[in-house]
Amino acid sequence: MIIRNLFYIAIGLLPVASHAASLHIDVTNNKNDTGVVKVMVFSEANKDAFPHTSKPNLCVINAKINQGIATAICPNLSIGKYAISVIHDENNNGKFDRNWLGIPKEGYGFSNDVMGSFGPPDFDRAVIEITDVDFQLSITMQYH
Repeated sequence: MIIRNLFYIAIGLLPVASHAASLHIDVTNNKNDTGVVKVMVFSEANKDAFPHTSKPNLCVINAKINQGIATAICPNLSIGKYAISVIHDENNNGKFDRNWLGIPKEGYGFSNDVMGSFGPPDFDRAVIEITDVDFQLSITMQYH
């Protein structure tokens, strides 16, 4: 009896396995189905890199567009805080094209559908908290 009780106590002391989360992102309002939507996921640990397209630290997906919607799934995320930026790379050149004034020529968006003033929003305004293993998010593409 004592051995069995010690066994159950030992099992109770083992760390509980945490489940990896899967982030399902639908990017809506794409003006056409040309090119791809580049989806970039940034963690709180790398929030200073947000939203720069060359520095995402977790997940980068080039999603095809079908009838104005692009869907991306980023698997194996820990429960926690993240921010997402998206661009509509219409010419599929791997860059976020801007005009000579720096105004975007392609669509863009952020988690929470936040927008910045005279530039992109900061991480804290775009942050989402993944609290479940299957987390759904929708981002609306914006164009100038």
